[in-house]
Amino acid sequence: MAGGTLLTLLLLFALLSRVFAWVGSWGKQDANNAAKTTQVTKLEKDQLAISLNEPVLSNFAAVGSVSKVSATGTLDKAKAQQVIELWLGTKVDVFGKDYKLDLLPNVLTGEALTTWQGEGELSKGDGITVQYEHKLAIDDVQAGESPDKAAVLATVTEIAKYYQNGEVISVRDDRDLQLRYNLLQEDGSWKISSMGVR
Repeated sequence: MAGGTLLTLLLLFALLSRVFAWVGSWGKQDANNAAKTTQVTKLEKDQLAISLNEPVLSNFAAVGSVSKVSATGTLDKAKAQQVIELWLGTKVDVFGKDYKLDLLPNVLTGEALTTWQGEGELSKGDGITVQYEHKLAIDDVQAGESPDKAAVLATVTEIAKYYQNGEVISVRDDRDLQLRYNLLQEDGSWKISSMGVR
């Protein structure tokens, strides 16, 4: 029994070490600076309505009807938000009980795809699922060195509960992460090629 518990803890440590090594140092803001502002944006057709003052896990879990974000037109904040929401919703499905790893190529490419496929396979092999809550605010969209590239600067809160055999084994609460998502046009849609703390 003790050997199984030790193995579980080692596997969890390995998983968390990989995630933290990939993302880098997590910055946390002082509690006094943690006030959130709500931005009002005109919704476009098929865009999710999301409030920053309530958990949106159920909204991201329902993203199944949106599988890609078209690369036609300019990448503005609204379209950037769709891409990042699609990623966060896909993440919910990939690390959920069904391990829907086949969804990753719809929103990720390159380094990001390779990294998260590995993380998903590791979690599936270890029988670890993750329940997420996300809050997202798009801070800026920057044009890339070519028309098929762009960067999205976002503030993300992610609360993750890790489960194994139906029991919570770990909880991570990362608030107001300042993230940079590098986007690339591929197969007619915007995809995330890399991401990290800015």
